[in-house]
Amino acid sequence: MRKRDPSGCQSLNRGLDILRRLAIEGRSGMRLIDLQRNTNLTRPTVHRILGALTRQGLVEQEFETRRYRMSVETGLISSEYGLWAQRMRKLCREQLENTAAELGDTILLLARAGSTTVCVDRTSGTNPLALTVDIGTSRPLGVGAGGIAVLAALSDEESTAMLQSLRPRLAHYPNASLRSLTIAVRKARANAYAFSDAFISSSVRGVAVPILNPDGGPIGALCVAAVYERVNNKTLRAIVKVLTQQRDKISQLITKEGTSLSYPAARET
Repeated sequence: MRKRDPSGCQSLNRGLDILRRLAIEGRSGMRLIDLQRNTNLTRPTVHRILGALTRQGLVEQEFETRRYRMSVETGLISSEYGLWAQRMRKLCREQLENTAAELGDTILLLARAGSTTVCVDRTSGTNPLALTVDIGTSRPLGVGAGGIAVLAALSDEESTAMLQSLRPRLAHYPNASLRSLTIAVRKARANAYAFSDAFISSSVRGVAVPILNPDGGPIGALCVAAVYERVNNKTLRAIVKVLTQQRDKISQLITKEGTSLSYPAARET
């Protein structure tokens, strides 16, 4: 069960979460049941929020398919965000699939959006996780291997300040304390990869490497999510090697494209 938002903005946060997921899916939209599964909300709650968003002209429902999608009005507002996510997915898709083929596990492409990571793509190998991160899922930096990898790519001063600012949000993740994340970030910086040991689920381990812009700033992470037994001292080195190789190929593609892939809001600051 989700904890009640102490700020009193629970409905607003839920509505924004739904809009974010619809933005990533684009004009293909999503079914109500898929939104329910991706948000972990009840069907009546999702239906109520969609109804409110539809009445405000922010969301529309396709009559024939019954799928929900962002309206043209909202699309104009969020077009830069949607294009950013699509560019990330297109640029990294081949490396995502190659990583899954080599390792056999679930591979996530996480993008940094300010103090948050957003899952913009994922694919699975021969040993997929039953419980994993859905496309559109957002979490505070540091929650999960991908967020740790991004923080480790920042300076020590920047990562410390970021974690301090995230303290209220981290309260929703009891296994990801400020102390444990600080230690994980330091280890990730020293090892050049991040490791998440049951921060989110006791049965899942994550390994990630940061994806950097040509200027050296972290824009996201390439992450492996696997059942606990598949990430151990014997397999860790091979996992990191494959992740690093595929991440380096992504970096080459970013350099070749010659444009920043930072989150739109981050480029304005």
